[in-house]
Amino acid sequence: MSRHSLLIVDADPFLAGIYAHEFEKGSFDVFVAESVEQAKQLLEKQKIEVVIIDPDTVDLAWEFLRLKKLHLAKRLILTQLGQREEIEKAQEEGVDAYLLKGHFVPSEICKKVLQLL
Repeated sequence: MSRHSLLIVDADPFLAGIYAHEFEKGSFDVFVAESVEQAKQLLEKQKIEVVIIDPDTVDLAWEFLRLKKLHLAKRLILTQLGQREEIEKAQEEGVDAYLLKGHFVPSEICKKVLQLL
């Protein structure tokens, strides 16, 4: 089984680590960045198939999601922001999934990502 590449961009290293561990148990090579700058540096070195980002904790998250290098990647929002405006913005940006932290355990997030692929 081939492994997929996944990038988690979240300013909370503890939460990012929990999700990273779950994805690594599956069929993912996981990269974690705490900022858009770190994420951009990783994109220079790695081909990423899936990006999970939290616009609530990461500055410039929306601009990052518009990067040309990500146009083929699946893009997911994983956040605590459940306001209609945020969800509509994600839809307008063409995000593949909008998931709320606390509504899904990490293993469910992993299953949803595999379904998207």
